[in-house]
Amino acid sequence: MRRTVLLVFCILTVASLFAAGGRDAGRAASGGGTLSVITVRDAGEGPFTEKFIYSFIQEQTGVKIAVEEIDSSGWQERKGILFATNQLPDLFLGAPLTPDEEVTYGSSGQLIPLNALIEKVGPETKKMFTDSPYVKAAITTPDGNIYAMPTNENYLRSMSVGGRLWLNTKWLKELNLPVPKTLDEFFNALAAFKTRSGNIIPAGGVYKSADISQPILNALGYVENRFTIGKDGKTIVFVPVQPEYKEYIRFMKRLWDAGLLDREYFTQTLDSFIAKGQQMRYGFFNQAAHYLMVSDYEQYEIIPPMVSGFNNVQMTGKYDAVGRGVASITNKCKEPENAYKLIDWCYSYEGTLAVLGITDRPVFDGKGTYYVMDNGQFRYQWPSNVDSFWTYNIQKIGHYRMPFNINSFWHNLFEEPNEESLSRNMSNGLEKYHQWVYPSVYFSKTQTDEIMKYQADRESYIEQMDAKFITGEVSLDDFDEFVKALNSMGVPEAVKIYQDAYDVYQKNAVR
Repeated sequence: MRRTVLLVFCILTVASLFAAGGRDAGRAASGGGTLSVITVRDAGEGPFTEKFIYSFIQEQTGVKIAVEEIDSSGWQERKGILFATNQLPDLFLGAPLTPDEEVTYGSSGQLIPLNALIEKVGPETKKMFTDSPYVKAAITTPDGNIYAMPTNENYLRSMSVGGRLWLNTKWLKELNLPVPKTLDEFFNALAAFKTRSGNIIPAGGVYKSADISQPILNALGYVENRFTIGKDGKTIVFVPVQPEYKEYIRFMKRLWDAGLLDREYFTQTLDSFIAKGQQMRYGFFNQAAHYLMVSDYEQYEIIPPMVSGFNNVQMTGKYDAVGRGVASITNKCKEPENAYKLIDWCYSYEGTLAVLGITDRPVFDGKGTYYVMDNGQFRYQWPSNVDSFWTYNIQKIGHYRMPFNINSFWHNLFEEPNEESLSRNMSNGLEKYHQWVYPSVYFSKTQTDEIMKYQADRESYIEQMDAKFITGEVSLDDFDEFVKALNSMGVPEAVKIYQDAYDVYQKNAVR
């Protein structure tokens, strides 16, 4: 879910970042055959062969393609049949494979390794690996081979995860209070908010959906709330069995006992939570964007990560935002170099633009899909008979399932005031405090089965006990029993699997 949200968010807001320039002169293809391609089509999309990207990628690479589209709703079943019967195309392009499928079909020989092709005909890929070295580590399977290529959303909004602590700084100023730097100062600020007139809720959220755990755990030294990289930077831990999780529970209970946490935190719906936000009742909340939550969003700012007696380093999570498995070449392909040229072009400046529906080529009324404003920023444009850029894009221009490499073009983005406020807050309050969360790794089927054996039981138990500890139904004196119960649900075994996969990832990262 997180990756899907980030991808759509990126398409809607980041694509107009790009300026004209860096145009490919076209790449001559060796051989004269036509490559068979399978791609996936979502509901509402126009036919791939009627889109700008279809003709443009062939024009730019000199590689001819014959495309079969498969509806996304039937892709998983059809994919299994294709591999089971070995009725494979030359190239899957925008037809996603899972990490497990990459390993399975790569080891069976049905997908070919791409490592040598990248070295020979992948200049844009190699540039991406240099600019974003974590990408190569994320797509290198345990046998050392790369079988499928990704999308790369190297962009602040996509990579920043967990812990957007929106605090009503207008109220802080009115109360003559400093911006909290520690958990204790944060508590004091919320307590002061409670003294304001009106039906104020100092801290609001929805458990699991929009909870406030991560900003507090950040202050205690962990940028994730389950399996994560430990404080030594190399050992994997399961956060709920750590002493700091007990302190997180203790702080949340302190908020609860003081009447500072929404009494409906564990029971309300997301709609109810947002409705209270629109009434400007919250002093603090954790949400992706302030303007989605409150009517007067300028009253709220992301405050930098806090510290505590357990951790003196300001930190928040950074995610690699690599969408794996979107392009792969099969053993049926007689011209793998040409097939990889198609993939590599997608990572070029203009290739990424086209994939995301951005071009200065005349696609309607003699216009491209963006224009340069007087101040040098770039802004969408689309036909007047279409309701949005997004609608026009997916129907006529790009195909966001294909590989792309966004990187740092966002500096030229035109933003509406609410978006500009969000970008400014994220840059000021989060960017320089980023620490990597657990990366994209590969698990074998056996490892996945072991992880999942107790996954549902663990999550259910944690959810029950969080509520009971915080509301006082169960004493924190029973925390050790909580840890023992979790360990009996396969935590040590799962931690070892996460550690083994992380160690392989680290070896691939330095190759």
